Amino acid sequence: MKRLSAIAVLALLSAFLALPTRAQTGTTTITIVAAASLGTITPTPAHFYQNTAAPISLASSTSGFNSSCTATAGSTALPVTYSSSTGALTATLTAAMTSTLGSLTITITCTPPPLTMLSPIQLPNASVGQSYSANLAQLASLSGGVPPYSFSLASGSLPPGLTLQSSGVVSGVASGASSNSFSFTVTDSSGATMIVAARSRREA
Repeated sequence: MKRLSAIAVLALLSAFLALPTRAQTGTTTITIVAAASLGTITPTPAHFYQNTAAPISLASSTSGFNSSCTATAGSTALPVTYSSSTGALTATLTAAMTSTLGSLTITITCTPPPLTMLSPIQLPNASVGQSYSANLAQLASLSGGVPPYSFSLASGSLPPGLTLQSSGVVSGVASGASSNSFSFTVTDSSGATMIVAARSRREA
């Protein structure tokens, strides 16, 4: 009985030693190169076994990814798929792409959709002596570009007592009845700009 057990153990050991070994002598770390407007891009996972094909997901700290995004792994095109629900890019690295021990550079390029806003817009009427707040981005149906956006006064003036914040909110307490026309500039995080005309009115 003992002899049979010993023979069985030897057979299992021989079978194990006969199995082919995988060439996983190290890992390949992912390095991302992309425009600053895409923020911090996090690859998941961050590294792979050398010479091993594997899926990868790329998430951006901004919402700059879109269906126009392309990528290269080293000098080889890396087909990516954009998910509008998750905002991430997914791809599959081939074994050849992870063959270099150390670091694999993935370069990502995205063309942002153009800034789009309604112009001119009419702000809700303000009542003298009452707190006021209006969101220019919502009123102008702002879309496209690369968030976050920054707003600034381009020409004209707001009613006395009201100010335009960089977030696009006009707020304050209006004083005196009058009508005002002004324009404001919207700048996205890629540097794209658009000027929109606006009208406001204060009522006594």
